[in-house]
Amino acid sequence: MTATNLDVTQPSFQENIEDTKAMSLLQILRQKEETEAEVESLCNLMYQLNKAHLQYESTVEILHKLNSTKDGMPAVIPLTNSMYVQGDLCNINKIILTLGSEYQMEVDKETAISHFIRKIQRVRGKIGTTQKILAAKILEREQLKKAAAEKYYEENKKNEMEPFPALLTG
Repeated sequence: MTATNLDVTQPSFQENIEDTKAMSLLQILRQKEETEAEVESLCNLMYQLNKAHLQYESTVEILHKLNSTKDGMPAVIPLTNSMYVQGDLCNINKIILTLGSEYQMEVDKETAISHFIRKIQRVRGKIGTTQKILAAKILEREQLKKAAAEKYYEENKKNEMEPFPALLTG
């Protein structure tokens, strides 16, 4: 799995939402575009978080299944993401965890399982936080859409009431 920055902080949305009555239509549309970009970014983050969650869960499941395997059992061992070699399992109670680029640590199976369970819990927390932020941003986007439509209607109505400048001078 590639390293992904999964840090999620929750901004204060009240400071981002300005009074749309005082804003011009162009300002509302710009803020709506920014909010739509944030929603798209948060959706991508949710995808990455869910993908990481599934990978960690499958890792825990595989570690639990190691109980039923025996030493000397043939296996395909990954060298990279796309290169594998045939080998035999030996000492299935020792697991090598990758802790970052070029850092690895040998641990027993139970320590590895608890390591990935902690990662699952951390990702679940980030999923919950991201869902709350995403829901608020979607609500903000809908409010901005409504405000833009109202402002557009208001400006068109105002323009219809004003006489053309040519009629005033003539």
